[in-house]
Amino acid sequence: MANAGTALAGGQPKLGRHNNRWAQLAIGIVCMGLVANLQYAWTLFVVPMDAKHHWGQAAIQTAFTIFIVTETWLVPLEGWLVDKFGPRPVVIGGSICAAIGWIIDANATSLIHLYIAAVIAGIGAGCVYGTCVGTALKWFPDKRGLAAGLTAAGFGAGAAVTVIPISNMIQTSGYEHTFMFFGIFQGVCILLLGMMLVRPRPPAHAVPAKRVVASKIDYTTGQMVRSPLFWVLYMMFVFVAAGGVIATANTTAQFCNHIDLVTLLGQADSREEFIRQSLHPHINLIPFYREGAPTTLKSRLVDPGYVKKLIEVAYLEDAPLPPGKQAEINGWIDAEIGKYDMVMVNDFGHGLIDEELIEIMCRKARFLAVSAQTNSANRGFNLVTRYPRADLVCIDEPEARLAAADRHAPIEAVIRQKLGTRMDCRTFIVTHGKLGCVVSAQGGQIQHIPALIDEALDTMGAGDAFFSVASPLIANGYDPFMAAFIGNAVGAMKIRIVGHRHQISDVEILKYLASLLK
Repeated sequence: MANAGTALAGGQPKLGRHNNRWAQLAIGIVCMGLVANLQYAWTLFVVPMDAKHHWGQAAIQTAFTIFIVTETWLVPLEGWLVDKFGPRPVVIGGSICAAIGWIIDANATSLIHLYIAAVIAGIGAGCVYGTCVGTALKWFPDKRGLAAGLTAAGFGAGAAVTVIPISNMIQTSGYEHTFMFFGIFQGVCILLLGMMLVRPRPPAHAVPAKRVVASKIDYTTGQMVRSPLFWVLYMMFVFVAAGGVIATANTTAQFCNHIDLVTLLGQADSREEFIRQSLHPHINLIPFYREGAPTTLKSRLVDPGYVKKLIEVAYLEDAPLPPGKQAEINGWIDAEIGKYDMVMVNDFGHGLIDEELIEIMCRKARFLAVSAQTNSANRGFNLVTRYPRADLVCIDEPEARLAAADRHAPIEAVIRQKLGTRMDCRTFIVTHGKLGCVVSAQGGQIQHIPALIDEALDTMGAGDAFFSVASPLIANGYDPFMAAFIGNAVGAMKIRIVGHRHQISDVEILKYLASLLK
């Protein structure tokens, strides 16, 4: 009987128990879910560690910065090791580093111990993450987007499953026991799964999709890193997302004479100059600063051939602000909010907006438009129902279903029977991506507004673009269904742009609308 590695007449190896590419993809997804806690659960440990050792939260969070750097910047080296030795030894090594990192954290008696653990854990997470994404793409040359998307989704799904058990264990057994238990558990599980990984051997029928040939030269790694163009492209992908709140403000500024942008920057690495340079002239930046933390930065590694996001790394601090700083922000908004015709809230759930600030805005804003966003860092915790009142709520379907705790009911029922009974809101708009949007206006009218384009180059920021246009229109008395149509038009324009590299102007919007109405 032939072994799994025996070549057939057609030149393709027989598929053994672990050579099935779907099984290999599933193993990678589970490994990604297991290693995710090294990044996403870290915040849960900061406060109890500071309460015991009094190192200061900013100093403790420096360990997270070290972890992110080693997790991401060593991936090219780890990818080279995968190419040379295969995925199995690299993932096994990553599992050992991941376990050791949290075991050291459990026994740390100084910040130096935390920083050493961060280096080791970062290497482990990078080994697992980079290997699983890279091998998924090699197993599925014909379905690269699906394979990368499922693998990356495992990273967020793993954190979503385990964040509550980790939080409960910290409260009942202490953070040291939690570090030790989950470090060993995750490390052992990844090690066992890693032993089942094999070198990618895609089947003969998995033919890569045809791609446009951009160059006849295939550069080596050494030639690539010596090329100035590579570093220009790399920095473009790091800074391509100027930020949702900035993008929203810039688009809204096409329709408003003056905008005050109130936001929270990090004192440690504010990037304020870059932000100010990215703003429309009509926008006045009013920054507040979080001590000992950087400004939230999200960088993406993108497959340039398909413009698909492979990895996103978020550098952020989303713990509640110190009471004094929160009182300063709340006091300023309480004193100034009455002079504005409209208040637009881009709530990303990163720690700026507390319950008192929500109460101030709901009570005092002349027109309040809210977009409360769910992402991998706050899934299930940043619901729009935190706001008891709004004049406009603009969210996507998953965010609406999370807020209503209803996965299966028709979206019309979710809006009317769930969100409509929990919030005092005149207009709900729920976006559906390529299915358009659903608008529920005062008086009970609900209409579906179709999307205006089927193919998307990059969907990042499309919801922000919709929100930034629909809000001022509805605030000025426009029919909400017409405002949603215009919002869909701007969203259709936005998904043809990679990241935020180009700001849509009012002239472009008017020309596009005119072409639609011809």
